[in-house]
Amino acid sequence: ENLAKYLFFSLLAGLLLSLIITIYISHRFAGPLVRLKGYFSEIANTGSIYPLKFRKGDYLSDLPPKVNDAFAKIKETK
Repeated sequence: ENLAKYLFFSLLAGLLLSLIITIYISHRFAGPLVRLKGYFSEIANTGSIYPLKFRKGDYLSDLPPKVNDAFAKIKETK
């Protein structure tokens, strides 16, 4: 009986930890994509270009400098 309770609570704790880790990782990946979508939508709606930034620790952190460099080149050619 004690073993069954121990296994049940261990399984529950493992599932909870897995859920927390999954949410954390998905936010680190989805957050930059949502930010990028909003960034391009704002450019399309207002025509205003400003530097793109992601939160520290987000995945895809190499993307903002590339987007910013591309828009800087576009501005130079105008």
